[in-house]
Amino acid sequence: NFLNKNMLNSLETLECLDLSSTKKCEIELSSSTFERMRKLKVLKLNQNKIKLIGNCFQHLTDLRELDISDVIVESNEEHCIWQSLKNLEKIRLDNLVPKKVFPCHKLSELVHLKELHLRIGQQDVDLYGEMLGGPATRDDLCYYILSNLTELTHLDLSQCGLTTLNKAVLRKMKDLTHLILSSNAIERIEDDTFDSLTQLEVINLEGNQIEKLKLNRLFIKLDKLNELYLQPSQLTDLMDDRFNFKSLTSLETEERSYLIKYFSSRRLKRPRQLFSSPDLSADLNELEGMLQRVDKKWTETTSEKEASLKQLKEQVERAD
Repeated sequence: NFLNKNMLNSLETLECLDLSSTKKCEIELSSSTFERMRKLKVLKLNQNKIKLIGNCFQHLTDLRELDISDVIVESNEEHCIWQSLKNLEKIRLDNLVPKKVFPCHKLSELVHLKELHLRIGQQDVDLYGEMLGGPATRDDLCYYILSNLTELTHLDLSQCGLTTLNKAVLRKMKDLTHLILSSNAIERIEDDTFDSLTQLEVINLEGNQIEKLKLNRLFIKLDKLNELYLQPSQLTDLMDDRFNFKSLTSLETEERSYLIKYFSSRRLKRPRQLFSSPDLSADLNELEGMLQRVDKKWTETTSEKEASLKQLKEQVERAD
C-alpha cells in the first residue's frame, strides 16, 4: 500500500490519523506523504511493515503522539528522524525493528515527552555503544535517555533488562504519576529512591529479583499512591505499623492470604476496592466478624477487671 501526498491532500485540517493494523500491512511513506498535514497531532502506525523513503515526519512538527510499536521498518535513511518531532509528548515504540532510523539514545532529545513506553533490545545497546566508542549496558542506555526527560508523567520501562534504579535520574521527574518497572532484573531498591516522586499514583515492581522491600520506608512519602503491584517475596515488611495505606485503593499480589493476615493483625479499615474476589471478600468478612467478637470479649474482660480492682481498692481503703 503506497500513501502518496495526493491521497492526503484533502486532509489538511486532520489532527488524528490511525493507520494501525492487525494484519502487518505494507505501507510506503515518503518525505512528501504528510507534507500538507501540518496540523496532525496523533499518528498511529503500529503493527505494520513500513518502507521509509526519506524523512516522512519532517513536516509533522506539531505532532504530539506517535505509536510505532510492533512495526518492521525498511529504510535507507542514514540519519535519525527524531529531529523533526521535537514537540512529541507521547510515544510507543515497543518491539520496533530495526532501530537504525529510530535509535533509542536519540529519544533524550525529545524533552517535552510526557509519556514514554520503552523497550530496550541488544541492537539499541550496540548503537549506543557505537556512539560512545565503547561497550555499554542496558542500564547505561536507559538512564542516558531519561536524563533530559524531566516532564514525564507516565514511564513504562518493563522488559528493558534493567538491573538497577538510578536515583539521580528519577529524582528529576517531579511530575511522574505512573512508573512501570515490571519484568526486569532489578535486585535492590534503596530506601529513598522514590522520596522526591511525590506525585506517584501507580508503581509496578512485579517480575524483578528483589528479595526484600522496606515498604515502611520506601513509600513513606507517597501520599498519592493508590495502585501498587508487587510479588509475594517482596512483602517482607508489610507487617510494619508505619506502612501507610491511607491512599492505596489497589494492592496486587498473588499471595492474597498475606494481605488478609496484614489487615487482620492491624485491624485496619481497608479499602473494599483492594479485594475483588467474592471468596476473598467472604474470608475477610469472616475475619472481621471474628475480630469484632474478640474486641467485644476483650472489652467485657477489661470491664470486669476494672470493676474487681475498684472493689479491691475500696476494701483496702476501708481496712485502713
